[in-house]
Amino acid sequence: MSLTLNWIDRNITVDKFRVYRANSVILDGALPAFLAEVPAGTFTYVDTTAVRNQVYHYRVSAVVGTEETLSSDMALAYMPYTGPGPQKLLRGDWSLGTFGRINAEDLFNPNEILNAVNYPALTLTTGALLMTCWVKMVYNGKIVFVPDQAISSSYGAWSWADLYKAGVVYGADDPSTWSALAKSTYGTIPQNFTIAKGADNFVMRLPGTRVGTLSAGAVPANQVGGEFDFIMAPNYQARVQNFGVAALDDLVISGVNENIYTKDVTTTAGDTCILRGTNGVAVPDGLLTTTLASTTSVFGYWRPVLELVL
Repeated sequence: MSLTLNWIDRNITVDKFRVYRANSVILDGALPAFLAEVPAGTFTYVDTTAVRNQVYHYRVSAVVGTEETLSSDMALAYMPYTGPGPQKLLRGDWSLGTFGRINAEDLFNPNEILNAVNYPALTLTTGALLMTCWVKMVYNGKIVFVPDQAISSSYGAWSWADLYKAGVVYGADDPSTWSALAKSTYGTIPQNFTIAKGADNFVMRLPGTRVGTLSAGAVPANQVGGEFDFIMAPNYQARVQNFGVAALDDLVISGVNENIYTKDVTTTAGDTCILRGTNGVAVPDGLLTTTLASTTSVFGYWRPVLELVL
């Protein structure tokens, strides 16, 4: 397959253009070797070496003698199918973007989620069904579906430990990144839980909150810029995202007041789990911690992320 880049030359005279490509954001001071050189007067380049379902970052430069002026970073991908729901990005790019909403009944409703997990501690009470739809997004090249609200308001029935024992916390079988206390107390429980809908498979997990998964503390500085900030926080408040304008209505649910479990824990204070939401220390959107098995000291809600298996 191939990806086509097009650009506009705003220079009077150039000697040539250079195309740079990498698998992550290309910084000014860390340019990779250029992928290709394009002669002056040509304003397009076809990358025939790109692989499907892989996000690439490109920058194009105009070269005059020894001087080089770079474009901004562009995230592009060829993903012919992105799972159920809308197929076209409404806003953003393949590093962070949104497709819009998909009704719960067209993907998974709360009862379907719970029946698939089939863990006795995760039960719903009458009238406790909250979520109505999933918000479909792309984050770092991964297609993710986020419920507009918690699966249920029965927060007192569950704990982080229940979700760990059900296998729906981490989304990958890499115990080196898991809570040491959870492993020693409950065992090394597989965390690659997959749920199917038609021909599509989804890994069910909790959202990440920290930039570095093994950073030690639950201090605000460790939280800003992680997955939660980009794909979860807009559901809480009308926050400005990296889409150039205020967050879309599809990402904002008014009146949501939840502290939700994340997959991250501290490595101090006995491996307490980190909750993010509308209360607590402003990070933004709040940060709290609670013991892994607690269902009462701090109320935590379950809002699973579904990650499409490509």
